[in-house]
Amino acid sequence: VDQVRLREQVITYQQYFYFMMNKPLGVVTATEDRKQKTVMDLFNKVDFRKDLFPVGRLDKDTEGLLLITNNGPLAHQLLAPERHVQKTYEAVVTGQITDPAVKQFADGIVLKDGTQLKPADLTILNYSALDEQTLVHVTLKEGKYHQVRRMFGSLGERVVSLKRISFGPLQLEEGLLPGTYRELSDEEIEKLKTEYKIPVVRYENAKPTNWENCWKGRLEIPDHWCFYLAKLMVGLAVLKRQVAGELTDGVARLLHVRKWGPPYNYARKFPSEPL
Repeated sequence: VDQVRLREQVITYQQYFYFMMNKPLGVVTATEDRKQKTVMDLFNKVDFRKDLFPVGRLDKDTEGLLLITNNGPLAHQLLAPERHVQKTYEAVVTGQITDPAVKQFADGIVLKDGTQLKPADLTILNYSALDEQTLVHVTLKEGKYHQVRRMFGSLGERVVSLKRISFGPLQLEEGLLPGTYRELSDEEIEKLKTEYKIPVVRYENAKPTNWENCWKGRLEIPDHWCFYLAKLMVGLAVLKRQVAGELTDGVARLLHVRKWGPPYNYARKFPSEPL
């Protein structure tokens, strides 16, 4: 396999970047906001890029897993309704949630405004009689405005806290503290690629070329660099000859004016060189 090396280190070109963030409460899911803190404000100067953006959104009062990338085609595929990408939330809900609610979720809940939702999975984890609250997991295949809160609202209950713990094949890392992030592993990127058949590119090795035709074989650089550098070198050569010609003309004019030599042929032309 051809490689580009600099001081024995392989040089790679990274086109796309992927980050898993544990979004904290009180931060808006946006690339910029004049009044409120955004998830992009949580990036340090080394990792921040202007082309990064969050895939989907989490409400200001919702925390948890948020995928941030600069891969537009990937984001489009993950958010497309026909993809049915699963999202799992951990919620603390008022009251005691029982098996009938599980069936209602599985059948597709009808919201108070009459909206019919697609079937969802509801898993009851624990009920605290002291707090009169239930810990549940909800898995959705669609994403409507405040959907989880509205679903439990239709049952007459209220969501106390909400955290997204999975998005497609990605699982929120337990050790990832709210407000922090990390790059996706190669394994996680491969899961995105295989599970949803999405072409995901992380690294693109610069394809070296033999520089023999461009620079006497002294260097190995990418093809497109070779092409543009070749044009640059030819342009510099032409410029050098033109500058030399102007200096020669100037000296000749000076000699002619001062009658230090024979008249100079100002119409002298240099052979043209294609760029």
